[in-house]
Amino acid sequence: MGSNHMEENEQAVLFQKEGKGKVYVSGRSGSGKTTLLLKRLHFLKEEGISFQHVLNLAAYKEDTRHLEHLWTASYDPLEEEKGPTFKTIYQFCYQVLHRYHQLHGTTLPQVSRDFRLQVSKMIQEFFNVRLNHYELDEVYRKLCECKGSLMVNSEIAKISYPGIDFLYLYQQLEAYKQQRSLMSYEDLMAQAYQCLLKEPALCEQLRSHYRYIHVDDAQNLSFAAYMLLRLITDDDTSIVLFIDNDQYAGAHAPYRMSYEDFQAAYPQVRKVVLSQNYRCDANIDEMIQKFMHSDHDFQLKDDSVVRFITAKDLDASYRNALVLAKNNPGMTFLSREHFTLLPLADLLDQEGIPFTVSDFHSFFRDDTIHDLIALFHLMIDPKDLRSFVAVQKKIGFALSERALGEIERLLQRDDTLDIYSAIVNSSIRSSAKNRVIEHIEQIRIAQRLDSIKLLLYVLTKLHYEDYIKAKGVTMRNPNILVFATMAQRYPDPKELLRRLGELAEIKDDQRHAITLYDFSQVKGKVFEEACFLDCLDAFYQIFPDQEQERRLLYSVLSKVSKRMVFLVAKSAFMQRMLPHAFISDLYHLMKTNDEAPKHNEKKEKQPTRSNLRPGKRIVHKTLGVGRVRRVFLEDDEIEIVFADGIAKRLKLSACLEASMLAFR
Repeated sequence: MGSNHMEENEQAVLFQKEGKGKVYVSGRSGSGKTTLLLKRLHFLKEEGISFQHVLNLAAYKEDTRHLEHLWTASYDPLEEEKGPTFKTIYQFCYQVLHRYHQLHGTTLPQVSRDFRLQVSKMIQEFFNVRLNHYELDEVYRKLCECKGSLMVNSEIAKISYPGIDFLYLYQQLEAYKQQRSLMSYEDLMAQAYQCLLKEPALCEQLRSHYRYIHVDDAQNLSFAAYMLLRLITDDDTSIVLFIDNDQYAGAHAPYRMSYEDFQAAYPQVRKVVLSQNYRCDANIDEMIQKFMHSDHDFQLKDDSVVRFITAKDLDASYRNALVLAKNNPGMTFLSREHFTLLPLADLLDQEGIPFTVSDFHSFFRDDTIHDLIALFHLMIDPKDLRSFVAVQKKIGFALSERALGEIERLLQRDDTLDIYSAIVNSSIRSSAKNRVIEHIEQIRIAQRLDSIKLLLYVLTKLHYEDYIKAKGVTMRNPNILVFATMAQRYPDPKELLRRLGELAEIKDDQRHAITLYDFSQVKGKVFEEACFLDCLDAFYQIFPDQEQERRLLYSVLSKVSKRMVFLVAKSAFMQRMLPHAFISDLYHLMKTNDEAPKHNEKKEKQPTRSNLRPGKRIVHKTLGVGRVRRVFLEDDEIEIVFADGIAKRLKLSACLEASMLAFR
């Protein structure tokens, strides 16, 4: 929650004890912004201000629950009085729209969290373009920006993406939502703003009702949300923003309200700066500040609060996590994605160690994993028609519904037949039958393989890898690596499937246990000790805008107060693994100061074909600072993501011969 030490800040004390005004509170993580908000609310209560006239907004539901908990713990432990109400900006906008539609006797559209699937279908239908998971995220984020930034068509038309008419895609998505009376979270803010513009009476009603407005983590609001707030405030309204501009802002919040923007919107504004981190160990604070700000004067005194543990492979890395869990019952385990928590959950469950996990069950909902489990079932039991039907088109058999119906009837008539014998005995045309017959012998041999070899078999020999590659899923995909780790742990395919089935049934209902979270679950939480499980490049989604990924990691790092451990594996599924570039940055930051002079004495290496690897920081003479994303030696190309977030492919030989590249 912060610390009472923030009372040393005279500006904060002055603001806390003032009832009116426009205030911009800028503070780094752990500097006491939340503490200051709660103290101000307590002051208003002591002054006799009714909380009915105080609007407290946050970005996420988790934040509102956290604020309610902190208020109760600090000011009303017995819950004897009605405390302040905390709402998300979405809840507030929904209430505005509800009142507007009541006034006009119209129906409020239904809110849907995510339209990614529909956007993916539209892109395939209109432009014949197939996007992988990360490319789809990039396009969807841009669509959200258009709505949240209140862009007009002429501005949207300037957005370009290879093979896609972006304005047409945006218009088609808008038409889809309108036809079905649906709206997104971004629509909530934009439509609430538009409705208030159309209904001055409702706007005035809200303006006269809410005399005090506080916005926690205001960096997470969109431009539309800020415009809405301007409509419901006047000269006498007290409005306060609490902002940490280093924190990650979600896909809906590309706009960041700077102090200058706030000052232009609200004259006579005061700025309160909270500069000290009271939450984290001083060395952790030094590290994360240097991580975010290259010009920060980095003074490391003790690197023992941050450890990096390397293992030979991914399974061994998870076993290192198990040792940490046994020795440190209070440690929290964090991962970039939900499903990478599963191998640790498996080990904890085997050892009988209670744990609470956020949601690794998304692993089982993933299409690739669903297919791999079906393929394993089919390899083990050649009579499993259900599994065969689920995957047969994906491995190139492409049998028709009529053919599958005939196979089912043959199996029902003669229980000595398996699927492949039934195909041979069927009347299916020869061309379709031959596609299956040529695999029959290998399939029967595959039934005797261990789990890892069977996984390789279904990926390569049955050509499932070709199918997933078309969808942008590679052998380095986190889902594949996690499945391979479990296959390595359980060599018997039947035992592997049995264990996965048990894990799928685990419920998140244990208490007083070790906690496992992915990054999206840490909102409103603070940890004394944390272990980062999946510090590999393959496990981190690389935003096209690298700065977003950096801010996301910073947001999580800043929640750890005393100690953190990073686990890195050298290999996974027989592939060499690299630490994520940002984890490498942290590792080098935490080296002792004694090593710095030695490093400076070394002759700076020049980029070559052999040492240009993904994750390397690079400087291009004309394009500036960037980071290597991929090197295509066969194509003589290098892909670099530059500081502005734009990725460019350059001719590698030309760059090297002209000495255009240098390591940073």
